[in-house]
Amino acid sequence: MANPDKSAFPLTTDYMDGDGGLTKREWFAGLAMAGILANTVVSKEVTALGEKEGARVLVNAILGMADGVLAELEKA
Repeated sequence: MANPDKSAFPLTTDYMDGDGGLTKREWFAGLAMAGILANTVVSKEVTALGEKEGARVLVNAILGMADGVLAELEKA
């Protein structure tokens, strides 16, 4: 899947050739993280797991969601 590595907001300037900023995968992951952490119940559960374990669980869920969106977009 090449789509995840493409720029979410490509810019072409004298200094850059459309590859700057966040990738699509990073952008979707950031949106998923914001949504998940906005839920106070989920935030408390993640915090209760401890810093390292909570981060691991959260990152796996977020990247799974981002990858799922990208996989569906590849089908379109």
